[in-house]
Amino acid sequence: MFKSCSNLTSFNSDLSSLTNSNNMFDGCKLDKSSVIDIITCLKERNSCSSSASLTIGVDKQYQNDPELLEVLGITSWTSRVTIVGHGGGTWTINLQVR
Repeated sequence: MFKSCSNLTSFNSDLSSLTNSNNMFDGCKLDKSSVIDIITCLKERNSCSSSASLTIGVDKQYQNDPELLEVLGITSWTSRVTIVGHGGGTWTINLQVR
């Protein structure tokens, strides 16, 4: 959707019906609040019940932010995390540092 969009730094939208978006934020440089909102939406409102993937380009200044790491369910930065969405689907989140 926003592939190779290095100018996109903020995103605020309801992703509750998103079912798969492997390259949606590929190449973006999203801020902390955008990433937290995306992950929180997947965990608390997303209806996907199958396996899905999402790529998120994250501004490098937030790579070690404790709040962001906590929302992602990790203690140190990694390029891939798996979360279970609200609908029971397993989301593979590919993280890119930009």
